[in-house]
Amino acid sequence: MEDEKLLKYAIYLMNANNKDEAAKVFTVLANSKDDRTKLQAYDALLSILDQIKDYKVIITLCDNGIKISQTQKRMDNLAYFQMRKASAMSVKIGGWKYVRKMFKLSPDWLNFSTEEEEKRYKKLDDKIQDSEKQVDELCAESLKNAELANNRKLLGMIYL
Repeated sequence: MEDEKLLKYAIYLMNANNKDEAAKVFTVLANSKDDRTKLQAYDALLSILDQIKDYKVIITLCDNGIKISQTQKRMDNLAYFQMRKASAMSVKIGGWKYVRKMFKLSPDWLNFSTEEEEKRYKKLDDKIQDSEKQVDELCAESLKNAELANNRKLLGMIYL
């Protein structure tokens, strides 16, 4: 019962555009004993949190949502949290690609200025490639699960 009151209060705060306070309440709800309440809190927090600053928290929320959805065999929720994780990872990958571009000063530049920069470039490039592979796998799984759930709205979100 208390979770329901907190959930209503958090939604009220969001509607009042008080996202900071709403985030605090949703964080409390994310630790609820009820999995349904947790999933609602995770979803709300994914909308409130900063995609760059709170990247690790967002990935953790998505992973937790994926685990709960798998346990409950809720393909629609599973597809949703997989899609949100893929989206968050894509934002991070975009930042890494920008950093990777900075290693070479201009298109005419033949080599890296130091061996250390070349090592860092290769390490970052490997990280980008691995993460892109994970995103592709998450998107494919998300599409498959949304189709299994026969949820057209979710399919539309995933395709975007």
